[in-house]
Formats: sequence, structure tokens, C-alpha cells
Amino acid sequence: MKKLLISALVAAFIAFVFQALSWMALPIHKHSLKYTPKQDEILAALEGLADGYYMVPYFDPDKTTMEEQQALQLEMAGKPWVLINYNEAWRTSMGKNMGLGFLLNLVAALLAAFVLSLAAGQVKGFFGRWFVVMCFALFAIFQPVLAMANWWSMPAHYLTGDVLDLLIAWGLAGAWMAYYQRPN
Repeated sequence: MKKLLISALVAAFIAFVFQALSWMALPIHKHSLKYTPKQDEILAALEGLADGYYMVPYFDPDKTTMEEQQALQLEMAGKPWVLINYNEAWRTSMGKNMGLGFLLNLVAALLAAFVLSLAAGQVKGFFGRWFVVMCFALFAIFQPVLAMANWWSMPAHYLTGDVLDLLIAWGLAGAWMAYYQRPN
């Protein structure tokens, strides 16, 4: 149990540090988000929204019938649309986000360490143990990253950073886990 916890704590730290660096210091996410010179106009038009995720155009699901929804779908065909993740205020304090980010990595690392410990009798080599951990990253890439990209038409310029984050962060963390959780 102690070995599993140490493996997970160090792996979570490795993944967390890499993910922080990938957004703050490395060019991995340089082109993830696009700039528009119309940002002030867009924000002014959105003033008064509550925090939330919006699709425009869309319908009020509580006030439209299925037929009206289908008519809007037909009317929207071939026209522009947008997803908006709206926040009422920019928060400069990252303490809560950083704490939750590490906690999420820790839970993921605990799951990977547990599965790796279960596979210990079957998977003897370093590469095999590393691949067990990488299966978690690959799962996350296909579900939800690429699945959401499929349904919401996420552009490649955004997805590339997310995919690289998962592959590199968990590749490094997985290497640590594969080394540390080797059979005696």
C-alpha cells in the first residue's frame, strides 16, 4: 500500500508540474486559443449572462416543442454557430484551480497505480508497465477529448495541446510508475 501511495503521489506531482509548464512556459498551448480584434464588442454583447456554457444559436429546451427544435436545426444548417464558456469575472487567484488540478491528477494516478499493482503478476517488463499507465492517457484522449471534439467540432489547434498534454504528462508519470512499481 505504501509503494502504491508513493508511486501515485510522485506521478501526480510529475503530471501536475508538466501540465502547469505546458500552459505557462512551453509552447504547447501557444495556439490553443484564438484572438479576435472584436473581443470588446463580443464581451459587450454577452454582458448580463450568468456563468455557463452556451450554444448560439440554440433554443430554450423548456419552452420549445420537439418540432420547433427540429425546425431550428434545419434553419441552422450551413450557418455559423458558437460555443461560449462564459464567466462573469476573471479570477486571477489560481490557488483553488492548482489545488484541484493536483487532486485530480492524484486520483488519476491512484487509479493507474492500483491497476498497475493488479497487473504486476502479468506485466513484468518496464515497457509493459508503462503501457498500462499510458492506456489511461489514451482512454482520456479518446474519451472525452476526441469524443467531445467529434460532437462539438473542436478545432485541431485546440485539441493538439490537450492531446500532447496527456501523452507527455502521463508518459513521464507512467515512466516513473513503471520504474517504481517494478516487481521485487
